[in-house]
Amino acid sequence: MENREFTVGEKIIYCTHGICIIEDIRSMSLSPALPEQPYYVLRECKRGSLIYVPVAGGASRMRDIYDKETIDRIICGIRGRKMDWNSDRKARTTLFKAIIVEGLNEDLLLMIRCIKLRKKEIVDLNKKLSDSDDDLLQTAEQIVNEELSFVLGIDEREVGDYIRGIAEEKDA
Repeated sequence: MENREFTVGEKIIYCTHGICIIEDIRSMSLSPALPEQPYYVLRECKRGSLIYVPVAGGASRMRDIYDKETIDRIICGIRGRKMDWNSDRKARTTLFKAIIVEGLNEDLLLMIRCIKLRKKEIVDLNKKLSDSDDDLLQTAEQIVNEELSFVLGIDEREVGDYIRGIAEEKDA
């Protein structure tokens, strides 16, 4: 994530909360036991919730929204690559959660592909994906769908087709 000063009115990505607008930067104390300090006041664009992020340190979890070229470069980076399924549930969950916290990148796209392939394999055996893996998949897809939909100006339901189109494109 970035480490720069943000300004009121900017739209940014805040960890797993997705696209947020910076509504204010104000000094406040979130507890009587804590001294006043400056906070970014973020509003989630999708859900409308307010988030208070300390300017000192908290901004490291905020970043600019990627442009189309950056998104396409990330998608191209997964061509010919895959992530292997880890059968150790605890290790897999720890890894997937760490990937999700990092936000949109190649590992997140590879993780989504990995879980979807696993889901297809086990559905063919009349089994179902664990709730925890399914929740991680939904969270990861939400992160990707929201940012790509916003940047590309497409419906979230079209994001998967867009990714497949770029990821499967043959290098010229």
